This record gives sequence, structure tokens and C-alpha cells, in this order.
Amino acid sequence: VLTAGHCRGAESVFVQESDDSSARGSAFRPYIVRRERRHPRYDSEGLDFDVTVVQLKNAVDNVTPVSLDDGAVMEDVDEGDDLMVVGWGSDSESGEGQTQLHAAYVGYVEQSECKKRYSDFITDRMMCFG
Repeated sequence: VLTAGHCRGAESVFVQESDDSSARGSAFRPYIVRRERRHPRYDSEGLDFDVTVVQLKNAVDNVTPVSLDDGAVMEDVDEGDDLMVVGWGSDSESGEGQTQLHAAYVGYVEQSECKKRYSDFITDRMMCFG
């Protein structure tokens, strides 16, 4: 399981038992975490390299793994294109994590424009939306 590096420490993770990401009410099944490997260059202050691989105690059945982008997809994305983001995180800056998986479409912002606004925070490994 691939997750954010700042989302470590869970004893279990929930996996959706459906290949249809739009399926409302799809069952989520808990899986016990065997171990976690956070990126060795993770930066907790700036959240650079914010990725962790979670190994589960048991294999996940009846799901098709998501393919990761090799970079080619972003060649076809333009400023303002709506892209879907999905997660359990907070839906506001000071909010708490969610108990339901949330999804939203947000407009893509070019890296150069984003760095103008957030030059001290944005790295080449991050994407900007807004």
C-alpha cells in the first residue's frame, strides 16, 4: 500500500473491496500492517518525499492494484485542468482526519506559478492545485 509519509503509525489500513472507485457504499476491509518504510529523504517540516510503503500482514484479495504514473500523464495536463484527489485527510487546514474516504476535483496549477506563491515550500516532487 502506498500512502503519505506523514500518515505513519497505523496498526491497520482499510482497503476498498471494489474495482469501481465511484461505487458508493463499497466495503472497506481492515488489513493489519506488518511494517512501514518511509522514504529515506522524507522531510517532516516541508513534507518533501512525503511517501510511505506499507507492507500488510496478509495479501489483499479481489482488487486490482492502481498503476502509478511514470511521468507521462503529466505531459498532457494543462493549467486549470480538473484532476481528482482522494484521501482520508482533513478537509480544512485545521480540520481533523475523515472517517469516510473523500474525493474532489481540483484545478491543476503549473509548477512555475505555484513556486511564485510558495517558493519556500514547493519542490519539484510536488503538485499544486487550487
